[in-house]
Amino acid sequence: MDLTRDLGTAYDAFKASEIFLGTSKKPAVKQDFLNAATEEVAKGMLAIKSVRVTAASEKEAREEALKRSPRWVSTCASLDGDSYLVLLKENAKYKSFTFVNKDDKRVWTKQVVDGSPYVDEDALQAADPKLWERITVPVRELKPLEELDPDDLARLESFVYPGKSTEKLAAPRKAKADELEGRD
Repeated sequence: MDLTRDLGTAYDAFKASEIFLGTSKKPAVKQDFLNAATEEVAKGMLAIKSVRVTAASEKEAREEALKRSPRWVSTCASLDGDSYLVLLKENAKYKSFTFVNKDDKRVWTKQVVDGSPYVDEDALQAADPKLWERITVPVRELKPLEELDPDDLARLESFVYPGKSTEKLAAPRKAKADELEGRD
């Protein structure tokens, strides 16, 4: 991945003169690396899973499945009895990637970080107004989770979704000897 050589040059220049952020090529080269890493991951095996979702339509079933699995993409959905079976495939953009560059002896890592979980308050209020009343305060903000009754907390769980994932480039580190061996 010759791109890491350009990334290393841009990274070193950036670290040497951090006060000149506007002139750094690091952000563009960094994005090139993240894109190249995603392309490399996409060439490999990506996991597939199915989830069962109760929804009024296929579109709603897919949307709900993706809310619950933000690192995945929906490939298809089919009605199966009174619910939908939604097939999901891992999104290569949200898979970690590591590359050992023998030339600069650094390890370049694309990391994926999940956002904070959130509660879909509109869906909660529409589906279970009594629960919504009990767990919110008069200005309709959620009470701290540790103050909720265990039964309400259990019922709330189906309205809590993982936060949105983001990709980032970890600072390079020196490669260990065993990482440099046997890689061409």
